[in-house]
Amino acid sequence: MVPTISTPTSSTTGPPVEYGSGGPAGSLYYEDFESGEFPIAPWSTAGEEPWAINTDQARSGTYSIKSGALDLTDIATEYSNVTFITNPDWPDGSLILSTLVGTQLPLDEVSYFVDGSFRGKLPQNPEQWQQLRIPLPPGQHTILFSYISNPLGLQELPPAQPGHIEAAYFDNLYFIPYGVTASPTE
Repeated sequence: MVPTISTPTSSTTGPPVEYGSGGPAGSLYYEDFESGEFPIAPWSTAGEEPWAINTDQARSGTYSIKSGALDLTDIATEYSNVTFITNPDWPDGSLILSTLVGTQLPLDEVSYFVDGSFRGKLPQNPEQWQQLRIPLPPGQHTILFSYISNPLGLQELPPAQPGHIEAAYFDNLYFIPYGVTASPTE
């Protein structure tokens, strides 16, 4: 089942969306969540529990965003989604973000979709931040990340293993056009 995609206000349906700048040299967008506010356009969040700003974990600075707290003792499959909409004027390039994913199958996982098509699952590693690179063609795209409880729809769930943090964290997201070389953010 593909989670519902929720779209924030875009320049074609309302006030213009402000795309942040800064970050690695050559990037067209950068978000480190250090404003302490979320969700802000071009981001949105939906599902049983929304993603939110937090100070539990951060790749750099003080803030990151964290998936909603889903009930992993319930056998119902639940979703906590966060969506990012790219600028329609961007050329082809890559959306790059730092992820910290503390999930454990069959209890929970994080999948991601581009324009409604499944692109992959984020690797589970609650011990260290990893970098995810999503190649994108030119134009506007909707990237949805879905934190999912009981993704296999099991009728009985095993106990969680030690170290299971039941969450995903994102930080330092940026878009960089092809042909531009940038070092990862701290």
